[in-house]
Amino acid sequence: LLWIRWVGSARNAPETITYRDGTTRTMIRWMSSTPDPLAVLRDTNGDGRWDRSETLMDDLFMPPSLLRVGEWLYFTTRGSVIRRKRSMPQGPFDVQERLVQGLAAWHQHQTSGLSRSLDNWIYVTCGDEDSHAEGADGTRIDLFRNGGVWQMRPDGTRLGLFANGFRNPYRDV
Repeated sequence: LLWIRWVGSARNAPETITYRDGTTRTMIRWMSSTPDPLAVLRDTNGDGRWDRSETLMDDLFMPPSLLRVGEWLYFTTRGSVIRRKRSMPQGPFDVQERLVQGLAAWHQHQTSGLSRSLDNWIYVTCGDEDSHAEGADGTRIDLFRNGGVWQMRPDGTRLGLFANGFRNPYRDV
């Protein structure tokens, strides 16, 4: 069982995003200055209750969802989708890729849910503020003043808007 614990409080603050072509955009983000840990909970004595906790990562910021695809762990965080994996078995999760950036992250209406379909698309829900999204291949899509469900391939390419017009889609689809 993986467990994310949010620590501290958050506030709206400006953040400048640099796109792959070098252009920038300042967006309002729901920011926390305290990182949030991801731990694995284990039942070591077989009684059906976890009795051991091991921190896997201690440097995530406000990750409302995670999704495991193969050796990768995907996270939504502050208007982005990132993924991490271990470069060596049992080592730290030291390889990180930012797959999508520029999604809305205003207040609590931000990037939240992650789901994977049987045909290997990943779906991301995002709240109702302006999104100026960019996928891993440089694909850009703008969505103004409403929430949406975005789709992408597992490597962050072929970013697309699957559905829009939502007030605040939250969690998994």
